[in-house]
Amino acid sequence: MSTRQLSFSTFPYMNYKLEYAIERLASWGYQAVELWGGRPHAYAYDLDRDHIRSIKKALNANKMTVSAFIPAQFRYPVSLCIDDMTIRQSSIEYIKKSIDASSDMEIGIVTVCPGHSVYPQSFDSAWNHLKNSLDELTIYAAGKGITLALEPAHPMETDLIQTSDDALRILKELNQDNLKILLDIGHLNVNKEPFCDAVRKLKDYLVLIHLDDNHGIFDEHLIPGYGNINYMPIFKEFANINYDNCVTLELGYNYTTAPDEAAYESFNMASNFIRNV
Repeated sequence: MSTRQLSFSTFPYMNYKLEYAIERLASWGYQAVELWGGRPHAYAYDLDRDHIRSIKKALNANKMTVSAFIPAQFRYPVSLCIDDMTIRQSSIEYIKKSIDASSDMEIGIVTVCPGHSVYPQSFDSAWNHLKNSLDELTIYAAGKGITLALEPAHPMETDLIQTSDDALRILKELNQDNLKILLDIGHLNVNKEPFCDAVRKLKDYLVLIHLDDNHGIFDEHLIPGYGNINYMPIFKEFANINYDNCVTLELGYNYTTAPDEAAYESFNMASNFIRNV
């Protein structure tokens, strides 16, 4: 790996214009960003031609690429697994709109979250609805030349796709070539799943890695090094499987008041891991 593969999710810059975030991240050394699809950055229904043109101009001016587009899903009214057909269909249309926007911006990866069943909905009901939603979305994305990256999460965010085995199950059941995996290291820590085992199991499907730290209780989205995750064995495993896609620093709300400092420190921490592999 090299620092050229380091990306940063623009979410901590939620109180700043996206163009400002791109410029600042480039100044710290990042060569890629993950576009957060929430307001005011890149909410799918806000992305008209002028907005897209402005984003592309900022990317080109700073020689930045986009590692992925992440539609705002957590804490937004989006669920691909709910048994309410109106909500589920609206959610599918929202992800399709995000796929359209990504296509217009020439972004090759769109991330999706599995969602959580809603009591008293059964697990089987939620699983089947998620499968049907993903099947429709992967077919739609394939027509645009886009890969969907499904993100296994933790019990506070999903009761469907938490572990690497859960991810492998749905990948095999759907058998869609453009459905891959986004692996979040912080989620693995909360789930107590061995890091290197998960990386090895999913190596053939990994298109993106999220890097953030926590103390194993909940998903704090801390700068790497501020929780209890030992990153060196993980980066060595990335090297062992010849992982050559982006690693995205994904930090949380606690850095929205000082995103420049957080982005700068995160770049230095991750660069140090890479140099010492």
